[in-house]
Amino acid sequence: MNVSKALRDRKRMNLAAIVGAWMKPWRGALLMAMALISAPVMAQAHSVGETALLKAETDRFEAEVRGDWRSVADSFGDELAYGHASGLMQTKEEYLKALRAPSIPVRGAVLSERSSRIYGKMGVTHGVAAYDIGDGKPRIARIIGVYRRQGHRWLLIAWQNTALRR
Repeated sequence: MNVSKALRDRKRMNLAAIVGAWMKPWRGALLMAMALISAPVMAQAHSVGETALLKAETDRFEAEVRGDWRSVADSFGDELAYGHASGLMQTKEEYLKALRAPSIPVRGAVLSERSSRIYGKMGVTHGVAAYDIGDGKPRIARIIGVYRRQGHRWLLIAWQNTALRR
């Protein structure tokens, strides 16, 4: 073994030990600070597929508000189970019929606190929706969507709204 290399390695080890001993009392605080600083960035990071899934969901909401029933129907899988905050469950056909003759027309929706995960050909979204039905009081709900990928499209196959009191 090269003597000069051994001495350099020994000096590096001593320096690492000195720095490590000096940092020990601060290590926990440093790690906590790093976690707090990176948490917002990590929470908003989405893969390309997750971003596409969230876009598909946004496009569906926008089509519903516009009254573009063909686009809405095309965004649903045939097996759709749509759960309302009231507890009412509807099939694809029932929900599309209700959209065409709404008892409570949705004039807009603001989506927030959104996230998505992909599991193979399935995707799950979570978030909060503030629905505008024209009375000046937004209806706020926690939303969960389950999607199935078919080719390059995401089809909604299960939906659940849960009313939030804010």
